[in-house]
Amino acid sequence: MRMGFGVTRIITFIFVIFSTGNLANANDNIELLNSTLITKLHLDASPDRAQMLAAYQVSFRNKGDAPLEKVTILLNPGLQVSKVLGAGGRKLQTRNRNAHIAGREPLRLNAVDITLASPLKHNSRREIVIHYAGSLEDLSLVGLPQSREVLHPTFTMLRAQGFAYPVFARPEMQAIEAAWHGKPFHQVAFVEVNGNQKVVGNLAFAEKTINSGKTNFELKSTQPTGPLALAIGDYDIGRNSGISTAYRGGQSAAATNIATAVQTYAHSLTRKLGAPKSDAMLTILSVPDGYGSGHSEGLIYVEDSMFDAATLTGDTDFAAKVRGAVRDMWLLNPSHSTGHWANGVDRFILASNTPSTDILVFKEQLFGEVLALEAQNEKLGKTPLTDFTIEGFDAEADIINTLAFAVLHDLLGDEGFWGLTRQLRADLSAGYTDTSTVLDFLDRTLENRSAKKFVTNWFEKGRMGKDLAKAKTYAELVKRYR
Repeated sequence: MRMGFGVTRIITFIFVIFSTGNLANANDNIELLNSTLITKLHLDASPDRAQMLAAYQVSFRNKGDAPLEKVTILLNPGLQVSKVLGAGGRKLQTRNRNAHIAGREPLRLNAVDITLASPLKHNSRREIVIHYAGSLEDLSLVGLPQSREVLHPTFTMLRAQGFAYPVFARPEMQAIEAAWHGKPFHQVAFVEVNGNQKVVGNLAFAEKTINSGKTNFELKSTQPTGPLALAIGDYDIGRNSGISTAYRGGQSAAATNIATAVQTYAHSLTRKLGAPKSDAMLTILSVPDGYGSGHSEGLIYVEDSMFDAATLTGDTDFAAKVRGAVRDMWLLNPSHSTGHWANGVDRFILASNTPSTDILVFKEQLFGEVLALEAQNEKLGKTPLTDFTIEGFDAEADIINTLAFAVLHDLLGDEGFWGLTRQLRADLSAGYTDTSTVLDFLDRTLENRSAKKFVTNWFEKGRMGKDLAKAKTYAELVKRYR
């Protein structure tokens, strides 16, 4: 089968968005930066006729100290790599092998060792294009119970768990699990299908074109996201304010119930927190029983039996996942990058809007964590929060910033704090922002003298240590500023 959409030409002109995400422990020291999947699917009820032809363009960085000479990718055993191209279209040396996966017998995958054109030095980046073709074998029969991916006109999934595209990992289950749960990065997908199927998943719909009976879908991430997960089937899609519900035949009533409940919850968050980020999106997707239920940035997929009986009331697994994913749309740092100025706000938003969280207990636990950190490094207590990044205290800043916003919550009261949060999110959610900018915002916005004094002492003067030395509990810390 020939690819009819000119992979090499398309890849040459694709605009790739670079970001700082990584796929943890994939080949130990590889950090994925972005990827583009271009695939042509011939979906057929006969396994012998169903085919997938694809090219996967991926950029990565070597985060290790030693030069990187080779990388290893894993694919579904029904897929075979034809060639791998490096810079300037240079063909790279490859070694294909059917690899036993350590820790998950009897699973075997197609492992491909790729020799880079030249050693990749520490912190340097490289881009390669992997061309491959074939069909998808059902991995649920050989050790991965919910990885039932096959190419079929009724329903098809393309995701890392089925190895429908290259996964950068050693042939060991521990390394694979790390790759599946790695940090998010920007991704793009071009998918051509035969028939009337729609393509939905954790990438936002960008464009749909029809050419000679084939339908082409373009999808791309609006923010860094987890491993690509796409479902292809006869979907109906309802959209409302960045939240989509994708469902198949006979699920219209269930989809309406879910959409209504989600919108009610989203409106309650809007009243409290203001509007979500403009590019925030969430898709709630039904999949046939046996494919499992999953959650990644921007996507929840649930099995039909759970979808049909779904409710957001109570403490069910589905309700918790949906509420959590909806809350994520309000996060100012959805990629959870360490040291980001908004982590303190985001963590407090999550804790305050999680029914199972006792906020008083949460605050005391925060105080204990910060007290322990300061005891380990007295310099923390003498450093203004605005200088934490300069001093290399990014990880500590996430916890201490959360405690700072918790104290502001007590000093301002619930209504005053959430009013401040709405204004902060509106003023600082776009463009470049650092902790110094947050300090400037708080200085000009806060009218409460106690809160203003607290911000000056912690954000600007580095007096956190003095407060912690005199306060033995969270309540005593707050009392110092009453």
